[in-house]
Amino acid sequence: MHLPWLEGLYKQLAQSFTQQRFHHAQLFNGDKGVGKQRLVDSLADGLLCASPVNLKACGNCKSCQLNQAGTHPDKRVVKVEGQTIGVDEIRLISDFINHSAAQNGNKVVVLEQCHKMTTAAANALLKTLEEPSLRRYLLLTCEQTALLPATILSRCAVHEIKVNPEYTTQWLALLNIPNYSWLELFARQPLLVEQWQNDNQLEAIDSLFKFATEIKDSHNFSALVDILNKDHSLVNVFALFLTEHLKTQLVLGMDFFNYQKAQSAISEFLYNSSHVLGLNMETSHFATSVYFTGKPKLGSIVQELLVDIEDLEELYRCYMPYLKNGGLFVRTNMRFEMGHSLALKVTLPDALEDDVVTGKVAWITPQGAQSSNPPGIGVNFIDDKTNLNAKIEKLLGTMLNSGNPTYTM
Repeated sequence: MHLPWLEGLYKQLAQSFTQQRFHHAQLFNGDKGVGKQRLVDSLADGLLCASPVNLKACGNCKSCQLNQAGTHPDKRVVKVEGQTIGVDEIRLISDFINHSAAQNGNKVVVLEQCHKMTTAAANALLKTLEEPSLRRYLLLTCEQTALLPATILSRCAVHEIKVNPEYTTQWLALLNIPNYSWLELFARQPLLVEQWQNDNQLEAIDSLFKFATEIKDSHNFSALVDILNKDHSLVNVFALFLTEHLKTQLVLGMDFFNYQKAQSAISEFLYNSSHVLGLNMETSHFATSVYFTGKPKLGSIVQELLVDIEDLEELYRCYMPYLKNGGLFVRTNMRFEMGHSLALKVTLPDALEDDVVTGKVAWITPQGAQSSNPPGIGVNFIDDKTNLNAKIEKLLGTMLNSGNPTYTM
């Protein structure tokens, strides 16, 4: 593993395992680049090893060899494919756990990014967590525990993974990474920097930093567009650089009103970059407007949210039949205002094609609301060319009269 900021936690976990106090479900929460996955992989190897030392795999036994080959029959890894983790994938976990172990008796499930489970998937996992089996372990990673039901959290041993920046400088020095001026911004996410080095992206990241801090009208933004289009995840990095630069400009005397407008432009840009087609046409306009006026120039492009509804139960909870023309609740942490126009690209259960409908925000459930409902928005259908509302009502049928609670009623 070789991540010094995790050694203390790993030692605690090893001691609890030796003392037979190791919880059957361990959940590790933290930002990207803090080492959650390496920690979980090392734990899984140790739990499956025939001769572990302090819960660290020996590397030589048959189980370790199977792990190294990626063919261990007593280990299952569940990753996000698409936008969410579905109920079928979670049900397979239960089936896997209930079968006998092939090697030393332990079986391990690694569930990555568990905050992306659908409601039905979370309910299925809850049943597994409520009935723990001997020598069966679930190792979960998460980036936002707020997106997980309280019932899931209460049945796991939850660990917050954070990086002490004091470790970062020395650790990155071992990787022979140049001392870029932006490195300190990722002092708490050092594995992101390592990943960029492995992917030969450090120069691209440095170019983003220079664009963000030295923006001029005369810049050739095609290089910026190329970088962002090749790896869309770097949009967040570019926005971070812009935000930090704005803070510096504010200290140097930037008008506070323009500062606020620029911050709003960055927030909108982050959202649009994930949901709006045509980013490559508007990046230069956005960047220069943030620097000079704080006002985004994103044109009339309608924002689009992808909504993948896995089963009828979830569709029932999302549907808003009391709205004229119908509507859907969409789980999201993004902030919207009432009346905000946007498009939904909806995949209904068992549908072969997506439906696209435009509408306006008519309901907001903020993060941290007192109800147990997830954060999100309700979108009232306005332009329903594919008759999505009629399709939903046909699918739900008599369920519409059940009186069961939904995300909005």
